Amino acid sequence: MAIALRLWLLCIFCFSPLVHAAEEPTSIDISSVIPGAAAGQIVTTFGILNNHRPYEGAVAIGNKVDLGLEVSLVHLPTSFADTLVQEGMIDDASSFAIGALPTIKAHLHKGLGKKAEIGASGLYFRGNRILGADLKVVIFEPEEGMTWAFRFSYAETLIDLSKFGMKGLPIQYEGVDIGQGGLILNTRTFSPQLLGSVRLDFSEPYIGIGLESTSGQIEVPVTIAVQGYTQTLRTAQTSATQGLLFTGVSFRVPEVGLRLVLEGGYGTLGMSYLGTLVGISL
Repeated sequence: MAIALRLWLLCIFCFSPLVHAAEEPTSIDISSVIPGAAAGQIVTTFGILNNHRPYEGAVAIGNKVDLGLEVSLVHLPTSFADTLVQEGMIDDASSFAIGALPTIKAHLHKGLGKKAEIGASGLYFRGNRILGADLKVVIFEPEEGMTWAFRFSYAETLIDLSKFGMKGLPIQYEGVDIGQGGLILNTRTFSPQLLGSVRLDFSEPYIGIGLESTSGQIEVPVTIAVQGYTQTLRTAQTSATQGLLFTGVSFRVPEVGLRLVLEGGYGTLGMSYLGTLVGISL
């Protein structure tokens, strides 16, 4: 009996480390999947790309409601492709030779009297979402001349590439393929702005200056094929800010309620844009 007890304790002592080692999850370094510099460029680019742009002048719309559809083309900074090449995520920067990406969003704006208005924009597709909102307050409105207003906008982006049916990223551990990882991008963008405009009979030309400050991180859910479990990797939070100068003109046809806006902006990080919004005013 004593001999059997000793053998049993010996087995536990010898083999329990092997059992625990087999159950211990594989530790993966996120930088081996998405390098920090590349993650920063991706967050900055998509955060500013999907920022909420109200396409409204400084003059308040009273108690009206504006509905519209925005189509914008945002220029990609040269540092985006260059960083991805340097970090080995793509082979050739010519993949981004087009130099710009489009955004499409639905818009809703509601006037809150003569001095303020609120607005929202968004796009939702298969669990992916781009949402934004803004609040505008008129701070100076003379009988003649330019009207000035302060506007603050917020936008957030959630993009999950697996929802588009895209294959996962190959994940390696010590040079061996051990599974696949998804890619989930989360960003938040704030934009304070000062803008001025002049209300004419059928149009409202406007100019503005502001900041676009974005932050976020990338999540990579990794499915380990051998061990049969999912581990979520997260990059560090990253942020960037660019100065913004923009100008545009809003056309309204009062009798039929049609509205057309043309707007362009220059960003100090190289992310300039040109866009239009077509809609109705109720």
